[in-house]
Amino acid sequence: MKNLKRIMLIDDDTNANFYNKYILNELNDSLDIIEISCGKDALAYLKENTDPIDIILLDINMPLMNGWKFLEEYDKFDAPKKAHTIIFMLTSSINPDDKKRVLNYPYVKQFFNKPLDFETLEQILDIFRHSVDSENLSASETIVFDEKNQLVIASYVGVLDKDKEVNFLSDAAEFSKTHNSNYILFDMTDVIENYGFYDLYELNKNLISLTGLTIRHHCAFVFKADDSSTKSRLEFKESVAKNWGQDIFKNFTNKEEAIQWLIERREANQGLLNFMF
Repeated sequence: MKNLKRIMLIDDDTNANFYNKYILNELNDSLDIIEISCGKDALAYLKENTDPIDIILLDINMPLMNGWKFLEEYDKFDAPKKAHTIIFMLTSSINPDDKKRVLNYPYVKQFFNKPLDFETLEQILDIFRHSVDSENLSASETIVFDEKNQLVIASYVGVLDKDKEVNFLSDAAEFSKTHNSNYILFDMTDVIENYGFYDLYELNKNLISLTGLTIRHHCAFVFKADDSSTKSRLEFKESVAKNWGQDIFKNFTNKEEAIQWLIERREANQGLLNFMF
């Protein structure tokens, strides 16, 4: 688990910074908290200092350089410079367009409204604890066709962020077309997930258009029994599918049960086709 050492507050509101520092010090009085009042000065600090920042809490409305302009300039940093740092928007803005705009910046993990409180801080820490530097970890995917059960088995090992998951699901969907099978088992027992709420929300709400999966597909996801984080994410997929009126995603902790569910779905659909024609 990552060790939190250094947090940067980028906000021109001195009262907000004072209160945020109080909350953070209540958590850990040994934290190195860096307070900066505008995005321009924050960029200068990040360029000049080599000590890595673990978390940035970024306001939107600031003089000289606001939060969005900061993100535009921060995006130009080399990948190794950005790899260690997680950014959270912490702002008084209630503009829904701001929440949507966050989706353009994958290293911004969540959008929170001021003031910081212990519940929000716990969410921030939970994301931080489960984040990893995917640049330093290998990953691989395997997609095969199970002739016996007439289904596709797609396995992923390693770190999976939103973009990699889109590619993984897309590869499996494309592979399923070449084998005329709409039944896919996604083995995710060896996956480390590395993305925040907005990445997850965007993926699940746009799963069909992003991945090439269709409502004709039936997908069984297998995850570790004790992996509550992955389970909650997959349950989100399942709930989205049910909102479409389709029972096409199902979550399992046992691979054999997942295969059996896919077989039953395939046989039921085949029986319906035989009845109709």
